[in-house]
Amino acid sequence: APPAPPAFSPASIAGLQLWLKADAIEGLADGAEVATWPDSSEEGNDATQGMASFRPTFQTTEINGLPVVRFDGIVDVLSIPGLALNDFTI
Repeated sequence: APPAPPAFSPASIAGLQLWLKADAIEGLADGAEVATWPDSSEEGNDATQGMASFRPTFQTTEINGLPVVRFDGIVDVLSIPGLALNDFTI
C-alpha cells in the first residue's frame, strides 16, 4: 500500500495571518460566552468581543466530537483589531 500523505496544517500556508481553531479555546464550559478566541497563527490576531450580549457561545463536542463557536446570526460578532482584511479566504 502507498504511504499515507502527510497531514495538512494551515500553519504551512505562507503568509498566514489568522487561524481560529475552536479546540484552541481553553477554560470554557459548554454554552459559555466567548470573549476571546485565540489566534493559532502565532501572529497574535485574537478575535475579541467586549460586550457580553454580542458574544458567540462555545459548544463542546458538536461536530465529530469537536468543539465549535456558535454565532446566533443576529448580533454575535468578534473583532480582530490587529488584522487588515483586504483580501482573504474563509
